[in-house]
Amino acid sequence: MANSTFEVEPAAPVATSSAELAVRVRYREPASTAGFVDAAWWPRSRDLEQEIGPLLKELWADGRDVDRVSFNTGYWNDAQRRIEVDGHRVRLGSFSRQNASMIELTDAWRTQHIDVLVIDPATADDVAGRIFDRVAEGDNNDRPEEILRKAS
Repeated sequence: MANSTFEVEPAAPVATSSAELAVRVRYREPASTAGFVDAAWWPRSRDLEQEIGPLLKELWADGRDVDRVSFNTGYWNDAQRRIEVDGHRVRLGSFSRQNASMIELTDAWRTQHIDVLVIDPATADDVAGRIFDRVAEGDNNDRPEEILRKAS
């Protein structure tokens, strides 16, 4: 899977929606079944319906057939149970007991599974960079909380 790097937004405000900006995501390299985190994602807001589209489009472009997203109820703004992204139906499941710093992406048959560490939108650039670097380490077996703590 191609490894996206995050881009720092310009200092001046720009009249552009989050969906039009490059997705800020980084994957574990090389891919591994060990560990708890497969990728880190730095959305620009807590509006999951708006933010999830660019991430899913990138995964679909890399041949990943994810169409289900589970997330923590309290972390994200309210979201519909089903949305459409580029003609794909995507199911969103909110769970109060799911780790707030994670989203889980799966396909309908649960054969593809991606655990994504969510970097809070308000995170400073340097801290987000350290989180991305830590997640990208193929032999990293840290839990999400450890990754966030070590990067702060």
